[in-house]
Parts: sequence; structure tokens; C-alpha cells
Amino acid sequence: MEYEIPEAALLAQESMNGVLMGGRNLKVGRPSNMPQAQPIIEMVMQEAKAYHRVYVASVHPDLSESDLKSVFEAFGEVTKCQLARATGPNAGSGHRGFGYLEFSNAQSANEAIAGMNMFDLGGQYLRVGKCIT
Repeated sequence: MEYEIPEAALLAQESMNGVLMGGRNLKVGRPSNMPQAQPIIEMVMQEAKAYHRVYVASVHPDLSESDLKSVFEAFGEVTKCQLARATGPNAGSGHRGFGYLEFSNAQSANEAIAGMNMFDLGGQYLRVGKCIT
């Protein structure tokens, strides 16, 4: 599978590797051309460390950026909250079910990841992970 968002690929890899499906364990990893891309990926990840951002997926369609921000503020100051806007002729004002939050410090971001990953918000379990871009 290919993912549009690197953080989604990382969460899928972490949560699906070794899962039993059809009597066999799934083996989930990076593509075989990974060694060629590794230096670029490491550079991007290093640059991302300067920001205290988290990736949030499986956001209920009825939730807004302000809703999400108010929930995550329990872990510290949220300096930015942005949900990916839906695109296309029928998109309206909705979002695509994922987004990013930026915290004022690393501790708040790490606590948000630990506390909110798989948290039931609006009937959907949030997937929360470290932002790598």
C-alpha cells in the first residue's frame, strides 16, 4: 500500500505489523527501495524535531478544529490546530478525517500522544502519533 501522508504510513506499520489475518501474521514494512530514500527521510525527520507537532487521524466528521484543540489543550498549550480540508466538488466545508496539532513544548506533545492514542472521541478511536514531516 502507498499512503499520501507519511504519518499515516508510520501508524499503519506500527499497528498492523504482526497482526493475525487469515491464519497468518502480517508483515508490514517499508518498500524495498527504502535504502535509497533513507537519507532524505532522516533529514526531514530531523527538521521536524524542531516543532512539537502530532498527527491525529480518524477524526469524526462532525468535529471542528476548535473542538479538537479544546480536547488536546488538557495536555498543554496548543499553538496550532489544522484539519486537512476535504477537496472536490462535493467537499463542502468538511475535513478529511486527519490533521495536525502543534504544542508549545515537547513534553505536552508526548503526553498528548500517550494519552489520546486510541481515545474514543465522538464514537471514533483517534490515532495519534509523532509528526515526522
